[in-house]
Parts: sequence; structure tokens; C-alpha cells
Amino acid sequence: MTVTVCESDISLPFESLIRISHIIAENNINAYVVVDKDIPSKEIELKIKKKAGKLLQNITVFDLYEGKNIMNNKKSLAYSLTFSDPARTLQDEEINTIMENIISDLENSGMELRK
Repeated sequence: MTVTVCESDISLPFESLIRISHIIAENNINAYVVVDKDIPSKEIELKIKKKAGKLLQNITVFDLYEGKNIMNNKKSLAYSLTFSDPARTLQDEEINTIMENIISDLENSGMELRK
């Protein structure tokens, strides 16, 4: 059995105009969205997929939170997004542009992106 341990310190610029938490590690991004409890996760996933385009290879919900620091009629959903292109290496700028489009669309739909 092989065990690999890795430690890294990732420093990202804070963008105050964009209220989203996302961490870029290779081409994986975690995004946290606060929505009304009655909005199904699939609806949010479809919006993300539409704006992300063909470079989005996978989207997975990995957390649902209701409780402290979230309003009573809201829930926080955490998504893991994986971007890739088999023909080339993606650039950070490309992924940032895609994320800005996703963020804009979600915010225009009245969804809050959690810090």
C-alpha cells in the first residue's frame, strides 16, 4: 500500500465584488451557494452546467448545511466542479472567466454565494 501525504499553502486574491468561495486546486473548484430551502440542487446544477460549458467535466454536491449563520428559510449547498480539456492544459484565466459567468448568472437569479 502506498500512502502519499502532501501539504500546500494556497494564497488567493480576495475579490470583494464576487461573493463566492472557491479554491482552485489543479482544475477543481469548490463553490458554496446559499438558496431558499425549496430550490432543488438539480436546478442549481443545471444553471452551473449551462454557464460552464463543455470544459466542465464533473459537478458534485458534497455538502448541505442548514443551521447557524444561515437564515431559517435558506440552505447552503457546496459543489465541487472539475474542469478539463483532453487536448490541452487549461489556463487560470479561462477558469476564472467561466466562474465569473457562473457567479453572475446565479446572483442574477437571486442566489447568494457564500463567503
